[in-house]
Amino acid sequence: GYDIGRMALLTALEERDGIGRRTLITPLVEEKIGGRVFDAIATLHQRGVSYIASFAPLVFEADAMGDEQAGEILDTNAARLADLINCAHENFAPVGKTLVVSGSIFYQKAFLDRVRERLHYDFDVMPTDMPPVYGACILCCRMSDINENAIAERLRREYKSVTEE
Repeated sequence: GYDIGRMALLTALEERDGIGRRTLITPLVEEKIGGRVFDAIATLHQRGVSYIASFAPLVFEADAMGDEQAGEILDTNAARLADLINCAHENFAPVGKTLVVSGSIFYQKAFLDRVRERLHYDFDVMPTDMPPVYGACILCCRMSDINENAIAERLRREYKSVTEE
């Protein structure tokens, strides 16, 4: 999400500089900021990583409206992520066929489909709203022939209590 948001901001800045192509991303970014993207540079740095990542949904919105640059941003990030997954699978095999993915970008079908298209292996891709450690715990259970249901339920219960604080 951070990289997609960062690329959205860069795309908007490039358009306003006159070196980038016209894109639907720029007005979406400026609407979210409440002004010109140039005027918000200090704020972007001050608010940090999570704020920059919060611009990622704008790329998905622009992509859904047919914006070419938004599609390129999603393609680039999906390719990078698929490369990491493919590399991890090749270097740590055998790890199974289940790929548990976590994070809000994986609820975006447009992104998940792009990642799937670039995977070299036929994974059972399982999005979850749980933290990344959830996938590691489930894999450990499966590799150890431990029933994962009780552990999964406890993780769901405990994780929700942590996120509510």
